[in-house]
Amino acid sequence: MQLRSSATEMIQKKKEVVNMRLMEMTKKPTKFGKATVEYGRSFGRIGREGNTICVPHDNFTEVFCLSNQGRNDQFIMNRGGGEYWFGGTDENPFLVQLTAEPFKEFLKLGEAGFYWSLVPKDLPGLCSHAHRRYIRQGDIFAVPLNMSWSTLSRCLDIARWGDGREHHVDGRLQLPLFQTRHMLTGREFVSTLKYIYGIRVPVVASGRVEAPDHTPLNLGDKPHALFQTANLADPKKAD
Repeated sequence: MQLRSSATEMIQKKKEVVNMRLMEMTKKPTKFGKATVEYGRSFGRIGREGNTICVPHDNFTEVFCLSNQGRNDQFIMNRGGGEYWFGGTDENPFLVQLTAEPFKEFLKLGEAGFYWSLVPKDLPGLCSHAHRRYIRQGDIFAVPLNMSWSTLSRCLDIARWGDGREHHVDGRLQLPLFQTRHMLTGREFVSTLKYIYGIRVPVVASGRVEAPDHTPLNLGDKPHALFQTANLADPKKAD
């Protein structure tokens, strides 16, 4: 997922959206990178088991294949009734349910608009202020804050944000980030009233983040601001 500079650029990169319902497909897509799609009985529930994504064969389900910078390994699925899914391959196969907003942006602005809608809204501004690029593990984005923990602590003390709590997690324990499968071993500061460079940041952490189907994300010993992907239907169940 890449940040886009402007809505104008997104419009310029937009491709024609082709509405494809399963009932209209002579050949249904079955491979998206490492992910294999299998179509089963009607009115079931979409889900993923390992590298296989199981999709009920409902006639009016719409599938939109994404070029994803030429890799052709991801898709959007509209099952009707406000149920939208995003799946395929990132590092490994994944499947996640989204809100309606990314699908609306896809119809308006194409792929660029869709991917942009998944970027946490405060992420670009923080990257700009910190003069650092983000790194990512699945639905977790991390921005190096370009300061030490001691400097950050002094700033937070001066601002008197006293409702925060800090966790130190050693190698024998792991702490779930955003109550998801992403597990932190290291140091975390959580606060409901924490602003850095004037931007509200939900979590600051350092150390190592591990999650199923993802390469470990090493944050080192410097604090990073952490955000979760926007417009997830159920953030705690993000894949």
